[in-house]
Amino acid sequence: GGNIFKIGDLDFLNKIEVDSTNNRWGFYVEVSSAAVEQIRIQDGAVVPVTDNDIDLGTTLLEFKDLFIDGTAHIDTLDVDENATVAGTLGVTGTTTLTGNVTTTNDLSVGGNLTVTGTTTFNGGTITMGDAATDNVVFGADVDSNIIPDDDDTYDLGSSSQEWRNLYIDG
Repeated sequence: GGNIFKIGDLDFLNKIEVDSTNNRWGFYVEVSSAAVEQIRIQDGAVVPVTDNDIDLGTTLLEFKDLFIDGTAHIDTLDVDENATVAGTLGVTGTTTLTGNVTTTNDLSVGGNLTVTGTTTFNGGTITMGDAATDNVVFGADVDSNIIPDDDDTYDLGSSSQEWRNLYIDG
């Protein structure tokens, strides 16, 4: 036997063909009574012939594991079950999280943080600001007692930064 440059069915509409000129293998499937090249195997790559045309697996027949050493470029990622990121997850653009979000370590926000809904801080010490130039602004009424942690220790205002008026009933 000599070289076999083409393997196919009886009418060669479904075939595998060697392209010696471009040093690659072409895989063809019958589409509307014509042999249409779907994928190519060439030096270092398995590529679709037409952009955005070929699926890898189906909803009923899925591949088991995917191992990639390099970068995965994915237009849309839809994770049906769980995802674990062992390294850093960098996100550019808007991120929408639906459901509960739990973090077991620190959470750092480098820009503004806007929270809609009820916010509860449980346990520990809450520090707002890290310099006298920072401000805490209340856009709502205080709906609880303001009680100092230690008796006879903290002031309300100072000799150079006094409150203007005090309204009390009692």
